[in-house]
Amino acid sequence: MIGTYGDIVFNVSADKVKTFGDFSRETKIKFAKHEIYNGKPVLQHTGAENCTVSMSIQLKASLGVNPKQEIDKLKQLADAGEEKALVVGEEILGKYVLESISEKREHIDNRGNIINASVTIKLTEYVDYEKQ
Repeated sequence: MIGTYGDIVFNVSADKVKTFGDFSRETKIKFAKHEIYNGKPVLQHTGAENCTVSMSIQLKASLGVNPKQEIDKLKQLADAGEEKALVVGEEILGKYVLESISEKREHIDNRGNIINASVTIKLTEYVDYEKQ
């Protein structure tokens, strides 16, 4: 297993290949900027922003997945607006919400079935207010 996001499992086997690429995670820190008369501004560390993750998922019928079903699963996750655990390898990255899905239907057969699609998803870290 390569990783998971909620109940979506990314793996490679003899029967099925469902994996991601272009994985990027951004961590940002917040600073307040205090203007100083006739001088450079002073920065004050005020905390961390929520991490964001972006990844591209290749969905190919020839590799044992149904692109339409997988896209529908992602849309259901986004619509639910629930936080889900994101795991890559053995590293638990935390809980994230699915904020956007961008799909590109690369190949469609003569009946309108999606043969190949690439999907880019953007996740934002979910922090439980009560646990801060």
